[in-house]
Order: sequence, then C-alpha cells, then structure tokens
Amino acid sequence: MVRLILEGHFRVLHAYLGALVIFLLILTPTLGFAQFRMVKKRETIRNLHQWSGRLTLFLMALNISFGLLLVTML
Repeated sequence: MVRLILEGHFRVLHAYLGALVIFLLILTPTLGFAQFRMVKKRETIRNLHQWSGRLTLFLMALNISFGLLLVTML
C-alpha cells in the first residue's frame, strides 16, 4: 500500500505519527514499571506515565484518521 501511494515509507505524516506512537507504546509501560523502582521520584514518574498514556491514545486515534484519509476512506 505504501509503495502504491508515494514510493517510500516516511513521506507522509501518517508514517511519522505511527513511529511516534510505537515509541510511546514502549515508553508508557516502561514509565509504569519505573514508578515502582524509583520510589523517591514516584509521583513525577506517575504523572509522566499517565500523560504519556493519554497522549498515546490520542495520537493513535489521530493516526488512524490520517491513515483513513490517506486511502480516501474518510
């Protein structure tokens, strides 16, 4: 599908946003586990974990919308 559209991977916002979402999908659980390891910074890490999760969900929905727009389904 990518080749049919633009002959390359990272040429549209959907691809960059997808890479960011994958990074956040790794970061969010890592922060969740880190809050139990770093007791002195627990509150800060918990806040980062919560906002990271919210941002990840929002960007996932946005990226799905961009993907659908890219294939002209929306």
